[in-house]
Amino acid sequence: MTTLNYNVGANVAALSMTRNERLMDKTMARLSTGMRLNSGADDPGAMAVHAALKADGVEARAAVKNVNEGLAFLAITDAAATKIEALLVRMKELATQANTSTATLDHRVALDQEYNQLGKEWWRIVTDTQYNGTAIMSTQQTMGVAVGSGTSVSMILKEWSPDHFHATDRSAATAATTTSAVNGGGTAFGTRAQWNQTVAGPPISSPNDAIQTQAEAAAAITKLDLAIRGVGNSRAEIGGFMNALATIGENLSSEAVAYEAGASKIGSANYAEETARLATSQIVAQAATAILSQANAQKATVLGLLK
Repeated sequence: MTTLNYNVGANVAALSMTRNERLMDKTMARLSTGMRLNSGADDPGAMAVHAALKADGVEARAAVKNVNEGLAFLAITDAAATKIEALLVRMKELATQANTSTATLDHRVALDQEYNQLGKEWWRIVTDTQYNGTAIMSTQQTMGVAVGSGTSVSMILKEWSPDHFHATDRSAATAATTTSAVNGGGTAFGTRAQWNQTVAGPPISSPNDAIQTQAEAAAAITKLDLAIRGVGNSRAEIGGFMNALATIGENLSSEAVAYEAGASKIGSANYAEETARLATSQIVAQAATAILSQANAQKATVLGLLK
């Protein structure tokens, strides 16, 4: 039936063009951003899963940074502990040289001068070793490393000052935390406040530990043996913490990769599909435009009946 009031073909073609244009806009958005999900309307069901996976990946990456900072903290402490251990070994060597009846008083005083300087150097290392502007060896430190989802790993590091150094300290570790467990071994240098004696000639009267006599040298060796053992225990503890954090960091990195891969599979655009879809949409747009033109031209034949 030939009418002028309604052009069915033209309206169908126009509707097809509208739908096709909407699909083409969505395809172009995906191709330009590389993301399949650019708005909640793209895939409401997948949007929540994608957001959660993306957030978990970001959290895991941030936790890896925390772990690396913790490793740096421990590495600095261990480096200083290495120096302290070397000092103690040298101090024991000096004390051993002084602990012999063949050594003269002048000999022992000369040995004691180096012994005294090494003791002050121990204090200096403890005082000056810092991380991010904070002294980390002069007091007991509790280091908490956030590893994501409200979980943290807590580590207690002992004080390294000579008059607080527990030669027989050990830590009892649980799954995520460690607590200090000082046993009855006491301190290696419990009465030492500092090395500050001035050598003015033998003998020297000082409340500090010295090796100016054979008896003092023998006592120093006993204390140094305890301190060296304690240094070894504490360095082993730090090493255990470092290995644990390294393992945690590797696991977090693996989790981050998995989260990011999952989010990419859900949210990223498939360029093969999208380019094919764009080509189809462009062909449909051209065809619909041509059909709309033909449908409009078809009504022009009605005018011929009016001539």
